[in-house]
Amino acid sequence: MHAWAAPRGYQLIDLDDQDDAWHAVLVKAEYHDEFLALSQALGLRTRKPEQAYLD
Repeated sequence: MHAWAAPRGYQLIDLDDQDDAWHAVLVKAEYHDEFLALSQALGLRTRKPEQAYLD
């Protein structure tokens, strides 16, 4: 999905809730940093797409 989204100006953000479900959000690249800051303020763990395969 990341390979499709990046050239179109989007970034895929994995929301890791420490369970067996996988949740992701597709965000316009220009709002990526703002979304990450909001996620951290809400206590949500986020991962880059490549990190999802390392856990």
